[in-house]
Amino acid sequence: MSKVVSFVSARGFVLLVSVGFVASGLWYGFFSPSVLYGQPYWQVPGDIWATMRDAHYIAWGGFAAVYGTGAGLVALPGMPLLLAPVAALCSHLGLTEGFPFAIPHPTAWYVVGPVTISMGTLPLFATWRITSDLAVPLSRRRIATVAIAVGCWPAVAMWGHPEDAVALSLSLWGLAAALRGRFGPAGWLFGAAMAIQPLAVLALPLAVGMAGVKRSPSLVLRAALFPGLLLALEMVGDFHSTWKAFSSQPNYPTVDWPTPWLALAPKISPGVVAAGPGRAVSVLLAGVFGLWVGQRWGRGAQAGRWVLWAAGVAFALRCVLESVMVPYYVMPAVVCLVAAAAFAGRARLLGAGAAGAYVTVFTLWHYHVWPWYGAVVLSLGLLGWWSRPEFHTRKRPGDDNDAGDGEALVKFDRVAQPASVGGA
Repeated sequence: MSKVVSFVSARGFVLLVSVGFVASGLWYGFFSPSVLYGQPYWQVPGDIWATMRDAHYIAWGGFAAVYGTGAGLVALPGMPLLLAPVAALCSHLGLTEGFPFAIPHPTAWYVVGPVTISMGTLPLFATWRITSDLAVPLSRRRIATVAIAVGCWPAVAMWGHPEDAVALSLSLWGLAAALRGRFGPAGWLFGAAMAIQPLAVLALPLAVGMAGVKRSPSLVLRAALFPGLLLALEMVGDFHSTWKAFSSQPNYPTVDWPTPWLALAPKISPGVVAAGPGRAVSVLLAGVFGLWVGQRWGRGAQAGRWVLWAAGVAFALRCVLESVMVPYYVMPAVVCLVAAAAFAGRARLLGAGAAGAYVTVFTLWHYHVWPWYGAVVLSLGLLGWWSRPEFHTRKRPGDDNDAGDGEALVKFDRVAQPASVGGA
């Protein structure tokens, strides 16, 4: 009981923001059409029902069939696996869902909505953990938490993709473990993240760089074990559908937001292109960048801010190189870069928070390709600039009075010493 009280007291502000996050998401789904437009339907994110369809197949014992259901899964089935008990409950209660055709009042949203929107609050707790461990002043952590909530909200409340929020949170907790020199737990956390959203691999090289030559093989093995097992099971059950989903990564430029890279994307069929090659390039670039940052800056006084910033840059690279974008793709970059800006002072944090909010909202509207893409890249660039680490920091007046909230704070120079991480 005392641990629960300690957890709540240390994270009271995050819990308060999370309650507002979930309440506003449910209000948006159930009431916004009638209040704002006088329409009787519910504004439920359609993509969540495709994920729930795969969750139903798993609940029915058809785990190996999820890539052949027509629901469009291109990630590993970690999220449908997590939602399988929810799907079973909805079936037991006889609740309706909006798949394959939209319906005005899918009653399963009474259960699915609170569960999935709550998952969208996890990045708030993950970033709070890192920034509080690294002694970021309390007022800045609160500002960052509000800005991060703004960045996360559309991904789950409007688009129905809790898997991105869950995978990002697990990746951040993995980086937090690596910053403490606990590379075993870091590997398992990254493995869980990639089982839900494989693009969590964009942040893994940072942990590998921090681990060094001696410890990185065991970290990578742990990170690969669970995703590899899931992929192997799917390959055995339905090789053709699984291979097609993973090798091509289909995306839809007539439905989603095309970028200038669309001209280089392989065509699968009319209105469908392969996003896989562009994502492979972003993984390669993020891997090189992450290894360098992890080895060069992943220990000592600047480690935390460098790691968060580099993770944000890696996720931003994915957005810059996508042939077809969807607005929620920017969420991981916004979360990491805003959290990194919390180290840089209040002025830069406010600038980063404004840039993060702008790119989150701006991506929801679809303009001509070049103006839209240029504005997104420019906004991410400004966000990265305002959140950039400083090579030398000076103590700011009032930081001592603003730092504590009852949590144990880890000093920068004790985060990850070379003796505890094994030389790179």
